[in-house]
Amino acid sequence: MKSGCSVHAEGENNMESNTSINNAMSQKYYTPSGRIPLTGWLIFMIGGLFSAWVLSFIYILITTSINFLYANALVTLAFGGILGLILVFLVRIGHLRSPVKVGMWGFVLGLATVWIQWVFFYAYYHYKYDDPHSLAAIYCVAVTSPEKVFGLMKYLLEHGHFGLRHSNAPINDYPLLAIWIVEAVMLIIPAVIFPMKESRKPFSECSHRWAAQDRLPVTAAVFADVESGKAALEQGNFSVLNPGTPGESYMNVDIYAVNDDDGCHFLSLEFVEVKAEKNKKGVKRTTVLDFLKINPEVEKELRERFSLKSDSDTLVNAAEEEGKPLSGMES
Repeated sequence: MKSGCSVHAEGENNMESNTSINNAMSQKYYTPSGRIPLTGWLIFMIGGLFSAWVLSFIYILITTSINFLYANALVTLAFGGILGLILVFLVRIGHLRSPVKVGMWGFVLGLATVWIQWVFFYAYYHYKYDDPHSLAAIYCVAVTSPEKVFGLMKYLLEHGHFGLRHSNAPINDYPLLAIWIVEAVMLIIPAVIFPMKESRKPFSECSHRWAAQDRLPVTAAVFADVESGKAALEQGNFSVLNPGTPGESYMNVDIYAVNDDDGCHFLSLEFVEVKAEKNKKGVKRTTVLDFLKINPEVEKELRERFSLKSDSDTLVNAAEEEGKPLSGMES
């Protein structure tokens, strides 16, 4: 075991950093430190705005060429999803460990994205229909004169814009406003949820890097009583967690670990239920356990227990015969 770790916090006092680590080590579950490096924040915001700018330009080119509501909705979903994934990447390289702050900044970037794509739409609309100037010149006008963008919104609400599948009649007034609101929500939600979820994942304050996630190859048998099974694991009794066979329900076993930090080893369990409805299979996923703190010895035993074997019966029997709790959790 390591006797301690040296922390180099970004712009923070080492005493405060070590206190935060000691508090985290006394908990059963991982809790983000809340640290936000200045460089990480700049990477997130600048990278997010640049990505929003590039994606908005591509988005407007695609949606204005399709001019079909349902197809545009799919493009909007893709736009929001790609932006959210980019922000996840920026969270990781920026080492942002404050879900609440990341969610707030994601919301700001989401709003900025909505506005940027409207500015591009204004430029493209006038370039296509009634302005002899270059697209870049019209874009600069829209950036410096927001009232012109709002003026275009008002015009479209009165006269309508694009149509439905079986009708070429343009949509206007409140239905069009509702579509714009839904579009904005589709862009903002991924910008908030995706990076916020990523910033919750375990991070080693000693090694200054994210824990690697590893989904073990063998699934776990479902607990007869979820709360009892969860309580047993929290008390350090890992003999209740045994291999099973994938069927209509099972549990995925995830390990998060940083090898050179004994205090950064965590266990997560995901309950998976496969349901057949009207000749279609649906999958419902529920988190049973999220980032329970374990020690390296427990991790090693779990990896052995849930490793691939040539005979699944041998695997189950080995787990049942073990009969003793795994060596304890970190206190």
